[in-house]
Amino acid sequence: MTISTRAGKGSALTHAELDANFTDLGLSHGDTTIALSVDSVAVTGNVASKTTTVGDYEITSNNYAVHGFQVDGGDQAWAGVILKEHSGSTGKPVESLANPSFSSIITGGTVASPTALESGKRLMSVFGMGTLDASGTTPTFAPVNIVMSTTETQTASSVGGKITFETSPNGRAETTTRTQTLELQDNTVTINTGGNGVLKSGGILTLDDAVVVEETLNVKGTSDFDSNVNMDGDLQVDGATTLDGNVTLGNATTDIINCKGQLSFEAGAGGLTIPVLNSATAAYLDSQGLASLGSVCILTDGSRANVPAFYDGSDWRYFSDSAVIS
Repeated sequence: MTISTRAGKGSALTHAELDANFTDLGLSHGDTTIALSVDSVAVTGNVASKTTTVGDYEITSNNYAVHGFQVDGGDQAWAGVILKEHSGSTGKPVESLANPSFSSIITGGTVASPTALESGKRLMSVFGMGTLDASGTTPTFAPVNIVMSTTETQTASSVGGKITFETSPNGRAETTTRTQTLELQDNTVTINTGGNGVLKSGGILTLDDAVVVEETLNVKGTSDFDSNVNMDGDLQVDGATTLDGNVTLGNATTDIINCKGQLSFEAGAGGLTIPVLNSATAAYLDSQGLASLGSVCILTDGSRANVPAFYDGSDWRYFSDSAVIS
């Protein structure tokens, strides 16, 4: 491309020379779309350090090729992009709906041979970087990144996708990959897809709904549950545990409650309540194999009414002298 200038020619340009300049720039009279055949266009603000460049540039220490625009606010302004519109009415694509947005459309394959977008492909990412030295060197992998990606090959009936928030711990080298701190898809939130996760707050963390725990729940501090907690796995509590209200342990006669420590009851409290049976019910439990070694009860009838008894694996016996109940 050759642009003729008055300074270069030494005299005024002719109309033909001016038209040729516009043609070389990809412009013509009456164009509604302007195509500039240049690598980049730079717009400078009121000081030289403020520039907006549209065209080709590179990012990160890997020199990834990018085509788009850069806004540099220098040390005199903030760099930004502001999208403005009115809520409108019937003239909007959707009536009265304001929708300023950044969006992407990713197609599989190449320009010459496009395809549906495959699974595991990025749809969009938003990342931030800090320079590593006075020369402006940027890291190989940014410290933080928000990634939108496909989770299945895209079709009219399959458009699965997820959002992943990637962050960096202190001390992470710039050439190593980030931690996938949070992943969101459908109704599932995954904390640290590659290892253990921590859910915490600056104060009290409240889960304001029923909680279902399908694996081990390890409680190391104080926890308050104001709603239902369903656990299909193990519950391990390393600290003190307070259970207010009615507490049910087990839901079948075959369930076993193990206690490796001591059970104590506060003075004035209700104490320990054990099952109350008559002798016929106790005999029935024995005959059906529903009583197990160590079971205890209060017998309400027989030769000794309202006294405790225990099951020795074969018979119900009185606590006082181990005699078989009668």
